[in-house]
Amino acid sequence: MKDWWEIPSVGSADRQRLGYPTQKPECLIERVITASSNEGDIVLDPFCGCGTTIAVAQRLKRRWMGIDITCLATALIKHRLKDTFGEKIRKTYKVIGEPVWLPDAETLDREDPYQFQWWALGLVDARPVEQKKGADKGIDGRLYFHDEAENKKTKTKHATMQILTAEELLSGKTVDYPHSEGVNVTFNKAPKAKAKKEDHPELKYPEE
Repeated sequence: MKDWWEIPSVGSADRQRLGYPTQKPECLIERVITASSNEGDIVLDPFCGCGTTIAVAQRLKRRWMGIDITCLATALIKHRLKDTFGEKIRKTYKVIGEPVWLPDAETLDREDPYQFQWWALGLVDARPVEQKKGADKGIDGRLYFHDEAENKKTKTKHATMQILTAEELLSGKTVDYPHSEGVNVTFNKAPKAKAKKEDHPELKYPEE
């Protein structure tokens, strides 16, 4: 092996790219984790950002812990894990520090309104308009959709204005709008994890 690593950066057209400014290539993190740990070991990323270390550790069968200070990063990581490993991954980890009941949400709103804003946007899968603190002209986030009701015999009606309280968001209620596959993407979608023969011996794979 050479005594330096030649690893390309995450380019603008790379499928890995999620729009996070300090995102690292998965192959770099994979090399670090593989060289320094074994399956079942715990990998800690105290500044986990968009969750590259967490996603790679999950794929390499390591246990993991990730720390970040923003609700925006937490929402991005949850989306990344779901996109990569499927909906079932949600049951395998626990997020500590997010509001889980109304007093938590009220405290977050008092202490940091911007974090409260990003947390609420994450619950309705909306894109933040401005990720930095500053004037947003009254618009915190956006949902994108195609309303195809006019092309259908039975029109589906959705309220033009909807008001949801923090308590309703915590109970699972979300915005009622025309859902279209692939239209509203809160963050760029992470590639799905590829299954390996040794991971699932019960499955049949085509000959390589």
